[in-house]
Amino acid sequence: MTSIDEIEQSIKPFMLTKASFTIDNKIIKQGKVLLFTIKDFFCVFTLVSNDKNDKKVIYELPYPFSLTATVSSLEFNYTMDYFCLGNNRIKEQVNKVKFQKTSKFFNKKVVAIFEK
Repeated sequence: MTSIDEIEQSIKPFMLTKASFTIDNKIIKQGKVLLFTIKDFFCVFTLVSNDKNDKKVIYELPYPFSLTATVSSLEFNYTMDYFCLGNNRIKEQVNKVKFQKTSKFFNKKVVAIFEK
């Protein structure tokens, strides 16, 4: 599990840069990163939209199972493989649970790509 300090240190170099948040190569949110905080179980980004209105947008991501940083991106991992750490028995038990509603982040990776 990634600690709060690790997440904050990973995001710090990308402040005040343009970001595109994607799931399965589809852009979900875009904007310039103004603020970042961790609130309850969410990583909260305050973005300025790229349109002519410069509207502030709040984007919340659930706390990730792991975070991978590169020179120009961050990968928030919400996959069951990482959550279960290769234990097939636990993975089978988790997959047996029937949810009424699942999050768009369930068993996905969110990639934040930053432009410098």
